[in-house]
Amino acid sequence: MLTDINEKMKADDGHPVEYKDRAIIGDLKLSRMRLSRALCFANCTFTSAIDLTATQADGDLIFVDCEMHGLNAPSLRTEGHLVLQRVHNVGAISLMRGRLNGNLRCTGSTFEATDGPALDGRNLQVEGGVQLDEGFAADGEITIVAAQIKGTINARGAQLRNPSGRTIDASHLALDGEFLCGAAFRSEGELRLRLARIGALHARLGHFVNPGRYALMAEGIQVATGLYLRGGFEAHGMVLLSEANVRGEINCTGGTFADPPPDQAVIEAEHLTADAVLMQYQFRAKGKVRLDGSTITDRLSCNGGRFSNKGDIALSANGVNCGEIRLGDGCVINGGVTLHVARIARELSCSGGRVCNPGDIALMANGLICNGTVYLNNGFKAEGTVQFLRARIATELNCTRGTFKGDRTHPALSVNGLICGGAVFLNDGFKAEGMVELINTTIESELNCTNGRFHNVDDDALVAEGLVCRGSVYLNEKFVAKGKVLLHQASVARQLDCTHAKIDRFYARCMKVGTNFIWRPQETPKAVDVSHSHVGNLQDLPASWPGGQATTLAGFAFDEVDDEGVSPDTRITISQRLDWLRSAAFAPDVYQRLVRIYQGDGHSDKARRIAIELQRQRRRQPDLKLRRDGSNGRVWNLGGPLLRLWNWFLDKSVSYGYAFHRLLLLAVLCWVVSWFLFTLAQGQGLMIAAAAGQSGPRPRVSECTASYPCFVPSIYSMELLLPVVNLRQVTYWLPDFAVSPLGKVLWYWVWAVIIFGWMMAIALAGGIGHLFSRRD
Repeated sequence: MLTDINEKMKADDGHPVEYKDRAIIGDLKLSRMRLSRALCFANCTFTSAIDLTATQADGDLIFVDCEMHGLNAPSLRTEGHLVLQRVHNVGAISLMRGRLNGNLRCTGSTFEATDGPALDGRNLQVEGGVQLDEGFAADGEITIVAAQIKGTINARGAQLRNPSGRTIDASHLALDGEFLCGAAFRSEGELRLRLARIGALHARLGHFVNPGRYALMAEGIQVATGLYLRGGFEAHGMVLLSEANVRGEINCTGGTFADPPPDQAVIEAEHLTADAVLMQYQFRAKGKVRLDGSTITDRLSCNGGRFSNKGDIALSANGVNCGEIRLGDGCVINGGVTLHVARIARELSCSGGRVCNPGDIALMANGLICNGTVYLNNGFKAEGTVQFLRARIATELNCTRGTFKGDRTHPALSVNGLICGGAVFLNDGFKAEGMVELINTTIESELNCTNGRFHNVDDDALVAEGLVCRGSVYLNEKFVAKGKVLLHQASVARQLDCTHAKIDRFYARCMKVGTNFIWRPQETPKAVDVSHSHVGNLQDLPASWPGGQATTLAGFAFDEVDDEGVSPDTRITISQRLDWLRSAAFAPDVYQRLVRIYQGDGHSDKARRIAIELQRQRRRQPDLKLRRDGSNGRVWNLGGPLLRLWNWFLDKSVSYGYAFHRLLLLAVLCWVVSWFLFTLAQGQGLMIAAAAGQSGPRPRVSECTASYPCFVPSIYSMELLLPVVNLRQVTYWLPDFAVSPLGKVLWYWVWAVIIFGWMMAIALAGGIGHLFSRRD
């Protein structure tokens, strides 16, 4: 056969050397030969391996419908094509370091490896393309490590088997064209493209099967246009794309990814670089998808996709740098999503998506930086905690009509430390089962919880301690909080509106509200604490505050109080305001502030009634004590019973200095009665001269002498009422109780009036003291 080939090669007729229907027994050694014409074998059987080592072929080498037992062709050079079409080969085919100026065509062939790879094309150079299509099958490894192929690798419909190893090893491959492995392509084993450089990878309808191992290993691959694992693509085993660089898109839409190695990801794509990553609409991933540290210029879109890794993280994109991320429009994720310290240029949209990881983290975006908007709205549902701790959102966080479900130990939504450049919307159909946390959150626009529902019965429903909102906070209309609302140390620059809200318990110690605090809930809360808070304008209703000392007002400050309201339903009378004060735990500074506000508004009667009620409530306090610091630093106490008696006396006498007219009326009445009685006593001679040392007969009350003051009933009555004052009547004239019973009555009356006068003076001094006392 060798001689015959040599002879035919010498002919110069331009026709190929052809052999048909031959059985070639023994070795066919054409090594280091120069084949000046095309060589074609059709329907031939070779009993031994063909040796084409370092052979130089000026034309095509064609094997069609042949039975072969190996092809040893390292360093083969051909100016045409190498065709192994519909060949059945048992043994190794070696094309190492070969150079083909045409195509390598293996269409419809079957390669079965016995020892080593089925096709060894390491460092192979092909100026055309490689066809492994139309029923091509290989049982064993196809190696094209470091090969250089100018055209396309077409493996559509190829069936490759090497369950314990690699079906194709194309590490460091340089492929200018596309790698086509779709249309019923099946690889049972690892298909490796590590550090390869290719034009594109098309694997639509391709099946990569290697459960528990690598199905597609393309670490560090460089792709010029796109990587398409879509439209019926299936990978049973890990797809490794870490450090890949894809100038176009990675499109996994409609692909299925399952059966990764234990405790590893089904798609491992850390530090990936791509224009876009699409895992949407009928995309299925059963296991973790990892994109940590990746750079995606345009978008990561998972709209309509399904991710499943129950009880663990299903999608991890920590540190990703991306134009936008979409996890909505029917996207379902059974497992957690992590976007820790991710950077997003435009928006994160989860509208209409669902993340389910009960009892753990559903969506974690701690440290996220988003230069646009975060949408968790319009049907978004999360079972498990959604976290945006210390995140930065430039525009808004929109959770309108979102549903968040936590549990007793895991908050439904936690955005502690968030800095939001716009508004935060938890409104209009927003539902949270479990705690919602906005601790130390900064919001540049508004916090809108209008018509939101927060359920965490007997625990914290909404926690916004340390909140800084430079706009308004709305907890109004059909806002419902089944649990506690905590706004301790919150700062709201504009208004806090709680109109028609339903709140179980409201705690807002040390809160600041710049303008209106509209506290008009639909139902009376079980407890309210606004102690040490400061608001601009208090707008409330009598039913806004619970009774039974469940309202805490200590230190509560407000610059204005709107008792007039905008309608009769929102008007508060002074009696209702007093009832509000009585129903709360005693807070004297609130009374005092109301007094100042009413006085400033010209409502002196309201101010007086509030001031009087303050002193009456002070009397009722169980720990009533008067404490004064002496100049020597000592402290002395005056106990409660004496102070209560003194307080009661001032209340009944001069109303703590606000009813001096009462004293005047009583004094005038007492003076008139005394005048009448002593005038009567003068007429009946019941008054006797009382001055000691008087010689001779005593002057009579009905007469005036030059040596003794005359008795004048009106002046006598006046002197009795005025302590200390000496009008030369009382010390000179006294009732004579020995003459008649009326004299004894007058005697007692004198002492009663004197005591009354002293009490009147004490009340006057005490009332004036209360008016000017600092603590009142």
